Amino acid sequence: KTILSDTPAVDEIEKKIEALIENQRYNEAEILLEQFNSKASCQGLTFQGRIQANKGNFDLAVGSFNECLDEMDGNFEGALIGKAKVLLHLSQTKEALEIINKVIGLYPENKDVYLLSGRAHSVLGNSRESKKMYQKAKEIDPSSPYLWFDLGLRSV
Repeated sequence: KTILSDTPAVDEIEKKIEALIENQRYNEAEILLEQFNSKASCQGLTFQGRIQANKGNFDLAVGSFNECLDEMDGNFEGALIGKAKVLLHLSQTKEALEIINKVIGLYPENKDVYLLSGRAHSVLGNSRESKKMYQKAKEIDPSSPYLWFDLGLRSV
């Protein structure tokens, strides 16, 4: 058993696959297994990217995020956000903002992406748009310590 096999989400997927096999729905079981394996692989690459970014290996981090995004047709929230954070750190703000806007479109209830957007717009001197993004993050989670930290730094 791996560490992941003891998590509730994995247990739930295992149960679904078992049920499909028991009901002789093999094609559906294979599809679910393939989706699970792709997502698990991508999650591993996202963790690897985060580790490399925290170690200061930004090229390796972006590589891991890109590998995940290639596997998932460019749509994996953690890898998108991780890549955007690295690009912001590397002062590639416009490219980071393109990714951030994509994440907002895909996951509009993620407060963290609005915080990133607020930071990016602040760096670009777009104070009105920055304030708007921080306001949206505040609407989603008014008690977020990151929001209040950012607002204190930016005096928005």
